[in-house]
Amino acid sequence: MKSKLFFIILFSVLFFSSSINAYQKEDLLKIKLRQATNYERQNKFHIAEKIYIQLRSEFPHNFQVIEKMCTLYLRQKNFEKLNNILESEKKYLNDEFISLTKIDIYLKKGELENAKKEANVLIRSKLGNHSYYKKIAEKFTKNLYFDESIKFYKKARKISQKPDLYASEMALLYQYQMDFQSAIDEYLNMLDDKSFSLVKYRLDKLNVNSEIVIEAINNKLKKSESVLLKRLLGNYYLKNNNFDEAFLVFEKLGTSYLLNFAETCEKLGLSQLCIKSYESIITGSSSETQMLSIFGKIGDVYYRLQEYEFAYNYFIKFWELYEKTRIHFSQKTIRNVLIKLVKLELILHNSAENSERFLQKAKQFTTNQNEMAQLSIALADCYLHTSKYVDAAAVLNTIIEKKHIFIEVKSKAKYKLYLSYIFSKNFEKADSIFTDFLNFDDENIYLNNIVAINDFIKHSSKFTDEFVGFLKSINGLKTSEIEKKYDNLIKICENKDLLFIKIQMSAYYLQNKNYEKSLLIFLELSKIDEVGKYDEYIQKNIGDCYFYLKKYSLAKTAYKKYLINFPVGTFAPEVRNRFNLTD
Repeated sequence: MKSKLFFIILFSVLFFSSSINAYQKEDLLKIKLRQATNYERQNKFHIAEKIYIQLRSEFPHNFQVIEKMCTLYLRQKNFEKLNNILESEKKYLNDEFISLTKIDIYLKKGELENAKKEANVLIRSKLGNHSYYKKIAEKFTKNLYFDESIKFYKKARKISQKPDLYASEMALLYQYQMDFQSAIDEYLNMLDDKSFSLVKYRLDKLNVNSEIVIEAINNKLKKSESVLLKRLLGNYYLKNNNFDEAFLVFEKLGTSYLLNFAETCEKLGLSQLCIKSYESIITGSSSETQMLSIFGKIGDVYYRLQEYEFAYNYFIKFWELYEKTRIHFSQKTIRNVLIKLVKLELILHNSAENSERFLQKAKQFTTNQNEMAQLSIALADCYLHTSKYVDAAAVLNTIIEKKHIFIEVKSKAKYKLYLSYIFSKNFEKADSIFTDFLNFDDENIYLNNIVAINDFIKHSSKFTDEFVGFLKSINGLKTSEIEKKYDNLIKICENKDLLFIKIQMSAYYLQNKNYEKSLLIFLELSKIDEVGKYDEYIQKNIGDCYFYLKKYSLAKTAYKKYLINFPVGTFAPEVRNRFNLTD
């Protein structure tokens, strides 16, 4: 019994030892092959060759080693050594590998006919298997014999009876040959749900006239009523500025496609086409949720265009439909629509009463205390706009006195309160807030504005009405009317007062995404020697304008200048994150 147990233990030790040894050898092989490959990448071929020779002796007839050696000798065009390996290892290599390697050798030597003969030998031995045509074609492609590659792909397509087989490979070959018409046809051949984006990308990269692609798609559509082809056609009509044709294509495809088209138009700034698409969806829609969503979207587009009457009408439609149906819908979207109605009531009807009504409704869709405070600030803006300064001050004081309100929200309320006292010419209370800011809020983002306003009022009292009118208009008028007030104020102001006014106007442009006009003013201000604490703000916003205009090189230069001058500035972390800039 003991003897039997001894042999079992001995056998187990020997078995596991041999297994561990085999794993160790396999790991050693992988490590050495990786080392040799790295030397090849560094063009240190003689060192790589020594490692392969050593491995060949340690691992006789190992396919990985043989394959690597063959690849090395092919790269070096050392055909003598390569043929010797194929000859000495032919018992241990499969016919496919030997034939494909020989094809490579012939092609690298320029012996095209011999390469084709070897290819035909391989094909005959693998009769009916179209994958070998692909492997052969890849060898011809790698050696720049594009015509021959195409022939092998076509043969594979013929025996497989698949007219779209290897379309991607063939399209690239035609592209290499500058045969763009054939390339387009092949890209259209490979079109399916998965490849749609790739096909569109590849067609765009052909850099041919869109009309050529459109003609090819239309020809293809004569044979196949494919939705994918129609989508592609619509995209190319849009790219070619054939807007009516693009719209008709997507309208016929149905709501989901037309909705995507409208969103694309919105991103491209094609506002009227976007609105037309949304309105078409409304006409054919029976879904109240969808109609609600689109009313909001159209209102947003008109609002950005400052077509305020149209925006107002669609937001009212949104609110009336919601009140009628009370369907489940995004609380945030409802709140944002109501806030815009608040502003539009001021802009269009000068009605603080209606604004307040919509604000009270907006509060029903707000649970967060800080969001409620922001709504109250918006209400105070309504009162400021309509000269109800006492009411504005009451609302703002309530916010300031509340606990658990974010400091930035309180600061904004405090700044608005300061404005309410300035607008009402209650300079004593305004001075009190001014002193409070200086003593306790010296890092506050509104401090520069308050200092500038304080100086302006003290030194330019005769311009107070014009100045107040301009500040009030920033929150409640169309751009054209704000610009008129701005131009009038610029004409009558002294040089020392212009800085603050221009800062306000450039900030307004920036907030309303008019980056070109904002940048012009900021660049003008950057040339002034004495801008005080506004220097940091100006430099940072120059970078922001360039960034939003997608002039990234200029943005990076501006941001670097900012970091040199203000390495620990208020905006330094934000600037560093934007381009991962360092000091």
